[in-house]
Amino acid sequence: MRTNGSFSFKNNSAQVGIGTLIIFIAMVLTAAVAASVLIQTSGTLQQKAQLTGGEAVKGVSSNLAIDGIDGVRGGTNASSSDQDTYSSSIYRLDLWCSLKVGSQPVDLAQAVVTVSDGTGVNDLRYVDGIVNTTTAYVGAGNGKNAPSAATGITNTTYRLMVSGDSVSTALEKIQRSFPDANYNATRALIYSSPGATGDILAVNISQFDGSTQDVVLVRADIFFVASEIRDHDQSFSRSNPVMNTGDLINVYVLTAPSTTVTGELLSGTDLTNNYPLVGEAGLNIVQRTTVVMNAQPEAGVNTVVEFVAPSSFGTSKVTKLYP
Repeated sequence: MRTNGSFSFKNNSAQVGIGTLIIFIAMVLTAAVAASVLIQTSGTLQQKAQLTGGEAVKGVSSNLAIDGIDGVRGGTNASSSDQDTYSSSIYRLDLWCSLKVGSQPVDLAQAVVTVSDGTGVNDLRYVDGIVNTTTAYVGAGNGKNAPSAATGITNTTYRLMVSGDSVSTALEKIQRSFPDANYNATRALIYSSPGATGDILAVNISQFDGSTQDVVLVRADIFFVASEIRDHDQSFSRSNPVMNTGDLINVYVLTAPSTTVTGELLSGTDLTNNYPLVGEAGLNIVQRTTVVMNAQPEAGVNTVVEFVAPSSFGTSKVTKLYP
């Protein structure tokens, strides 16, 4: 361009370069943000995939195995001149349980055991207790926690007993399965929810025999108990019933029919039908009865066992039912 007899040159290259630089920086920033989002997303997906995979492996491998089931009948002990007399029905099932190969540890406190005789079904939760065959709450009125033989009752009476060294320990054990469980106002009965509401879970017999411990009889149609047969690492206990590989655990399920109850627990109307005594399971396992059992751990697939009781229980107290 000519101005006043001279030439002037205008260079626009620098402006073009700045624009290109701005676009380049914008592209780098966009790529960085996109990369950051992709990295964060891939990390989240990886964590979820690992968690899902772990849960899947746990679900597949956390399996209980029921290796055998013995049926135990109630009866009276023989004298030197009399033979033993046993009941015509099974009072107790002893399940020999282990873990399948590759299984993760299983907490029995979170497991549910279901038993059915074809007419009734009981869903059972674990409780830190024992099978009590030496004492029975059999008195009329206020009664006593007395040996059953002293009152002429069948010696082999099966009850689930929970005891503690304080007035609250036994209740705390039941609350592991029923967190809302609590005593009623008289501390005689334990309900599934606070106060005199919900289902009756147990009775505190120490309120009647004057003992200092909380001795509680829990309902056999709601609870089961367990003890170790083989536990090399000593990891299993009634207060911490976690099964590891190699453990062999005995799970006790009471099945005595309602016709075998032996006496009233309370004289009033608070607790009737003689439970939680030996017959509250409401099952009747006699000859040729088809029994279905289902063990459902907290994680993993359930284990179902079905068997038919033999046509004769023989003359022994214990009968092999499965396999």
